[in-house]
Amino acid sequence: MESAKNHGLASPDRATQSLDRRLTEHQHDASPDRFTRDQAARELSPSQPQSTLRVCGRRLALVGGSCDQDHMDERNRTGVIFDMDGVLINSADAHFRSWQVLAEQEGTSVHRDQFTATFGRRNADIVPLLFGEVDPPQLAALADRKETIYRDLMRDKPPLVRGAANLIAALDDAGVALAIGSSAPRANVDLVLSALGASHAITTIVSAEDVTRGKPDPQVFALAAEALGLSPEQCVVIEDAPVGVMAARKAGTKVVAVLSTHSASSFGQPGSEFAPDAVVDTLSAVTVETLEQLAES
Repeated sequence: MESAKNHGLASPDRATQSLDRRLTEHQHDASPDRFTRDQAARELSPSQPQSTLRVCGRRLALVGGSCDQDHMDERNRTGVIFDMDGVLINSADAHFRSWQVLAEQEGTSVHRDQFTATFGRRNADIVPLLFGEVDPPQLAALADRKETIYRDLMRDKPPLVRGAANLIAALDDAGVALAIGSSAPRANVDLVLSALGASHAITTIVSAEDVTRGKPDPQVFALAAEALGLSPEQCVVIEDAPVGVMAARKAGTKVVAVLSTHSASSFGQPGSEFAPDAVVDTLSAVTVETLEQLAES
């Protein structure tokens, strides 16, 4: 949980450090739907009241400690959690090319339909699908090589999504709590936020290193909402992939689907269990007002 702690929460004291260790130890055994710091706190010290630890804005605090006045009442706040690839950056072609280069180096090939079926998922899930079952060290090495190739392709001129920087700035100015919930490694997230000039606006980041289960599991968005100090019901996720929309719905957030990498039909029938709450052709169509109204609906 290094990234979530360092970038969504203030430096913890010993009790909170122990809590985070407990959270990490038990993520493998958790329900696929939700495992939060509150549950970890109950397991850590079941004899104590459940309110021994509470969320204060973007940090955990011991009961009896103080929260900044801004964070005393979170009930009316809205959070927006951005997926990254396909939402903030048009990265699909670079990801596809990096998998192709890696496959060529390994003496095999990757086709577009294989790539499309895995887009939005973690490398830990993708590598076995493209290269077969490998042992954990080899999987990690392949994933690292792929991401190095990807960043080399993207570094000079990342293809940022039009309207992304303006939307982030407007949301930040409006006091909306912002986070990234991505299957990408942290280094990729840092590259994109730096290119957008948004590193100061989005400091709560949950990336591949922070989760044990990939989308469509809701873990990434549940942790992002938790790090913002908000309930999932107060948050809106912006996604571009069906597995991400499903993860957001399972987490209990509202979700907007951007049709940057998939067609509208890919997200199911409107009103179905895992359909998005709203669908837009481009991110430029999304406004602060529509996101706040969606969160309150």
